[in-house]
Amino acid sequence: MSARFELYKRLMQVLERPVTIRRLSSATGLLRCLDLPYMATLSCPKSKSNERGWFHASSVGELEVLWPVVEKWALAKSQREVVLTIFSASAERAVKRLSDDLIAKGVTVSFCGFSPWEGNWQTSIRTLRPDFLVTAKYEAWPELWSALRRENVPLFIIGATVRKSLSVVRSVCRILGEELPKLVLLPADDSSVPDLEASFPSASVFPCGEPRWDRVQARSADGNSRARELVEYVASAPRPWGIFGSAWEEDIMFWGRTLGASAGTVWIVPHKVDSEHVRKISELLKSAGLEPVRTSALTQELALNGKSGICLLVDEMGFLLELYSKADWAFVGGGYGKGVHSTIEPALHGIPIGIGPKGSGQFPEIRELQRTGQLKVLEDREALSVWAGDLTTFPHPSVELWKSQAQARLGATEKVIRILESFGP
Repeated sequence: MSARFELYKRLMQVLERPVTIRRLSSATGLLRCLDLPYMATLSCPKSKSNERGWFHASSVGELEVLWPVVEKWALAKSQREVVLTIFSASAERAVKRLSDDLIAKGVTVSFCGFSPWEGNWQTSIRTLRPDFLVTAKYEAWPELWSALRRENVPLFIIGATVRKSLSVVRSVCRILGEELPKLVLLPADDSSVPDLEASFPSASVFPCGEPRWDRVQARSADGNSRARELVEYVASAPRPWGIFGSAWEEDIMFWGRTLGASAGTVWIVPHKVDSEHVRKISELLKSAGLEPVRTSALTQELALNGKSGICLLVDEMGFLLELYSKADWAFVGGGYGKGVHSTIEPALHGIPIGIGPKGSGQFPEIRELQRTGQLKVLEDREALSVWAGDLTTFPHPSVELWKSQAQARLGATEKVIRILESFGP
């Protein structure tokens, strides 16, 4: 290890303690009692006959990418163990749920919790001795890459593109005199292949699709009893039905009176359903000319027959996917604030989708949905007016085509598994 890289590691370790304190202060019961960045102190012996895969996600979105891959790989053979790590505290509950699901199915989860802090990766990798490490999209660290190369552990990156983080880590490794690990890059589509091959000429590059389509399909199949109940209550509500998924106040403000003028029935599903966020969104809906009915107060006796311009404000959690399956159109929130949320969920059902521009360039599925005409990025109110004016025709004439295209995007998980196994021990 070069003197420059040793200095870098020591600097990162100095910064570790405040990060540890912040993580533990925000942790739930999953991690409260563990000094998590020191996961390497855990005893995690592995049988020589077993395979151990380490799956690491930056936050919730990346964990959703990895989820179907983890499940399928772990359940394919009995002698497989799993290490699950996350970087962001936002994914604590989700990774605990994945761990519990795997354990219930008989899978050995060797560790579940926060990843090491930069500077401690090599010690952790030596302790856990994974056969490979899989991450998603942009998560990359110089010491992680160096440690994987030194321990001869291949790195798989699902959804890889030549994004800033990968390019920066490659450059830092070069500056510090470190070689890159054995890289297997798995972009979602062919368009990213030339840039990846040019930037990482020694890497193996295999376009595999997007495993989140498989994840959303599996979740949709599970359904939700409360959502079915609500849909039955308002079955006679006028069409078209529109779903505002993961809505923020900024999304409602952008729509303004256009939302109040919408014919049919609109379901507003806030990104957060705590009382304060629901109250703010309710006030914005009223200023747009709507009288929102909260679903928590919705009963079978509530008369909706003959009404138009119905607005249902979902102040409960857990069934956005079910509502998308009943919708005639969808608007996915976040694009006028922190960044647009998942468009795969409504796209699976073949309905037209509108989004705001913030973050729309980060997702390959958005580019694909734009190309097929299923999704529109609404840059301004003029674009909104045009798009909203087309929603009175339902079902959309391209629904069946878009559904078939969504079905054709399934199967990425199988492709990733085949590649993992082809590089396996």
